Amino acid sequence: MISAGFSSALCVRPVVSFSNTIRGVHNHGRVTCLATSMSSSSMTVARDAEYELESRKYELLNIIQDTQRGLVTTADQRSTIEEAMVVVEGFDAGKEIDLSKLDGTWRLQYTSAPDVLILFESAARLPFFQVGQIFQKFECQNESRGGLVRNVIKWSVPRLLEENEGATLIVTARFSCVSARNIYLKFEEIGLQNINISDDLQAVIAPAILPRSFLSLQILQFIQTFKAQIPVTSPERQSVGGLYYLSYLDKNMLLGRAVGATTRADGSSKCKAWLVQSIPTDMPKLDPVAGVLSTADVLQWLAGNSSKSLDIIAQYWQLVPRPTDPRSGDYGYSKEELQRFGANEGLKVYKALENAANRKLPIRLLQHSGVSPDYTEEPSNLASGRPNVKNVTLLLSDWWGSGVVHAKVWISDSRDVYIGSANNDWKSLTQVKEVGIYLTGCSEIAEKVEIYYNNLWKLSHLNVSAYTRSVWDQQWQINRKVPCWSHFINPKERCRSPLPKYVEIAHVSGYPVLSDPNMSHISIETPGVNDSSSDPQPNYLSFAPPELLFGQYQTDEQAWVDTIKSVGKGGTVRINTMDWLGQSGYTKETVYWPSLSSAISEVVFSKGAKVQILVAKWAHFINNTDQYLKSLLYSNTLCSSSKYNHCSGKVEIKYYIVPGYNSTGPAALNGAATGNMYPGYTRVNHGKYAVSDVRAHISTSNLVWDYFYTTAGVSFGTYQPAIVSQLQEIFNADWTSPYAVPVEPLDEGHACSSR
Repeated sequence: MISAGFSSALCVRPVVSFSNTIRGVHNHGRVTCLATSMSSSSMTVARDAEYELESRKYELLNIIQDTQRGLVTTADQRSTIEEAMVVVEGFDAGKEIDLSKLDGTWRLQYTSAPDVLILFESAARLPFFQVGQIFQKFECQNESRGGLVRNVIKWSVPRLLEENEGATLIVTARFSCVSARNIYLKFEEIGLQNINISDDLQAVIAPAILPRSFLSLQILQFIQTFKAQIPVTSPERQSVGGLYYLSYLDKNMLLGRAVGATTRADGSSKCKAWLVQSIPTDMPKLDPVAGVLSTADVLQWLAGNSSKSLDIIAQYWQLVPRPTDPRSGDYGYSKEELQRFGANEGLKVYKALENAANRKLPIRLLQHSGVSPDYTEEPSNLASGRPNVKNVTLLLSDWWGSGVVHAKVWISDSRDVYIGSANNDWKSLTQVKEVGIYLTGCSEIAEKVEIYYNNLWKLSHLNVSAYTRSVWDQQWQINRKVPCWSHFINPKERCRSPLPKYVEIAHVSGYPVLSDPNMSHISIETPGVNDSSSDPQPNYLSFAPPELLFGQYQTDEQAWVDTIKSVGKGGTVRINTMDWLGQSGYTKETVYWPSLSSAISEVVFSKGAKVQILVAKWAHFINNTDQYLKSLLYSNTLCSSSKYNHCSGKVEIKYYIVPGYNSTGPAALNGAATGNMYPGYTRVNHGKYAVSDVRAHISTSNLVWDYFYTTAGVSFGTYQPAIVSQLQEIFNADWTSPYAVPVEPLDEGHACSSR
C-alpha cells in the first residue's frame, strides 16, 4: 500500500494463488534483467541466478504466509521478513522502474504500514467490520514518466453488506517518476462505490413476500448504484503527496516503501534516520552498502514533501550545469557527456525547488556569496517574483575576518532534516563522494537546528560594524575579529548578544569543554538497517563557530574530540575528511591547532585504540597536508619507543583517490581542448564524519582550525547502534577499496645515539 512512513509492503498479481512460487510483493528492492542472447555458459549462469531468485521469493512468501497480511507478527518475525526482503532486493539493485511491468493490478500480501494495519486491527476487534482484499492498480502502460495508481480496499459490515465484498473504497493518486526507483504521488480523490447489500438487508428494504413498492425499489437501486467521490485537493489547498520507493519489481512481485515520517496514534511522528551517500560515477570497485539512500533522492523528497516550510543553508549553488559558460568548470562538455556524468540529478532537485516555490511554500535560502560563475544566481532566481521565497547572502568574513557559510542543511516543516557534506551542486550528487544523514519525523532535532538557522539569518540582518571587535585571542594567540558577544572577549567588555542565550562559565576565556552538553534521549528507528532495537539512545547536535551556540550545546570541535575519545579499550576510531591540517588555513596569522591530533594520540596511548583516517587526495589538495599526516603517524613510533609504555594502539592513514581526479576541469579553454575527462572540482571524497565503536558523528566541517572557529558548520551525532554500525560499513567499504592508498610514515633516523 502507498502509505505514510517508510513502511514495508508485499503485493502479488491477483491471478496467482498463494501456493505458487512467484508472487507480487511491495517493500524495499530491485529488478533482475537477463540478456536476450547468451552463450551456453552465460545461459547456465543466468538459469542458476533465476533459480536462486525464485527460491528466495518462495522463502519470502512462506515466511509471511501466516501473518494475516502483517497483523500478527512479533518483532523477531518482522526482522526475519525484513531480512528475506533485503535478500530478494539484492537481485535487482539500482535498475530503473519498468512501467510496463508495474502496470496492472497487485494484491497486498504483507504490510508494516500503520495506516493499513489499523484497518486489520479494527476488523479483528470489531464484530461489525470486515476488511477483504486490498489491491493496488497502476495505470501506466503507455506512459514514460508516470501514471495513475488506485488503492482499492474491499470492506464490509456483516449482515448489512455482503461478506468481504460489501463495498469498495478507492483512493486515487497521480504519480511521477522522480528517479530510477522513486515515484512521487499526489493524491487526488477518495471514492466509495460498488455497495452490495446483504440478502437480509434487501429483505428488510424490499420484502420478497409483500408487494414491493416503487419507493423500496428506488431505495435498492440507489444503494446498489451509489458512487461518491471526494477530492483531496482544491485551488485553495495543495494536494496531499508523498514519496514511494519501489525496491523490487518483476512480472509478478512488487516490493515498495513509503518514504517519510510515520504518525503515531497521538498525532506525533516517529523519528527515523537513514544514512545518505553520493557515489561518483565510474567507481566499479567500490562495494555498495545496503540501506543507504542517495543524496539526490533525499533533496528531491525534502523539496517535494514540504507542506509548511523549507529552510536551506548552502555554501553555494550550481544545481543547473553551465556547459556554455567559459568561466564554469562544466564548460565545453557535450549534452551526452553531462548526461553520463549525471547532471540531470541536479536539474531534478532545482525543478523540485521551483515547484515548491510555485505552490507558495514558505522558503528561506541562506548561503555564502557562492563560487564563479553562478555566485547566488540560482537562489536569486527562485526568489525573484515570489514573495514566499526569502533569500539572503551571509559573509562570515565580515564577522570573523575569514570564513564562509559551509554548513549544508535542509529543514522541512520543522520536522525533517538533512545534514551532510553535499553542496547544492549537481556534481555533489554524482561526481563527488558525500555522506550525510536524513532524519524524518524528528521535530525535537529539527527545531534545534532551526534555532541555529535563525541565528545565521539574524546575523545577516545585523549591522556588522556595530557588533564586531578586534581582540587578542588568548587561547589561540592571534589578533582577530569576532562578534562583540564572543567569549574570547573579557566579560566586562562584551556586548549583549542579540542571539539566544548561551551558557556562561565564570573565570574562563573562550569556549571550554562542557562536561554535560545537551543530549536528547529519543528513539530513532532505522528502516535502512535491519535493527529491531528502538530503545532511546543519546543524540546530540554541535555547531560552529562557537559564537552562534545557544543553550548548552557543544562546540563542533568538542563533539569531534569526544567522538574520538568515546572509543573503548582496544577499539577502533574511523575518521573521514576531505582536508586535514593541524593549523589554520585561511587566517592572516597562522594558528597551530593540536586538538584532534592530541585526542588521537591520547586514545592510542591510554586505550590501545586503533585510529584509521581517510583523507582526500584530489586536484586541490592542500600542500602541507602530507607533513601533518606523517607527524601523526609518528605517534606509532612514540607509542613503541619504550618498553615501559605498554602502548598497543596504532594510527593508520590512507589517501582516498577517486579515479580521474587529476583530469578535472573545463573540457575547453581559449577555444582549445584541454583533455580533461570530468568537470572541475569533482572526483573527490568530500565526506566529513567520525565513528567509534559506540558513537557516530556526521558533520559539514573539514578538519582545519578555521572550520571550527570562523566558519558555519553543523554536526549530528548519536549512540544509536544501527547508525554506528552502518557508518562503519561505509567507512570500511572505502578503506578496503583499491581507491585507498596508505600514507607512508616519516623516514626514521637518529640524530644522535647514546651508549
